[in-house]
Amino acid sequence: MENDYVMVRAYGDEPVRLAALEVAATYVLVAGQDRTKTIGFPRDCVFAFDDALFARLNKAYQEGSGRTLATLWAKAKPIE
Repeated sequence: MENDYVMVRAYGDEPVRLAALEVAATYVLVAGQDRTKTIGFPRDCVFAFDDALFARLNKAYQEGSGRTLATLWAKAKPIE
């Protein structure tokens, strides 16, 4: 699991690309590329990484389009 990247639905619906270090029943432990700082997110906020979807999420976030973000996040595949 150490090299698996995921999309995290962070605060304000911001899409963030992080590495999944551990998947538990209720949370996923994630970290940035340097792996020095970790944080746990609820499983329902962590999704399988999809390059195309991530790019669209980033664009919608930068544009402040909440409606588009909600629609795009609904298409994200939950982490297994």
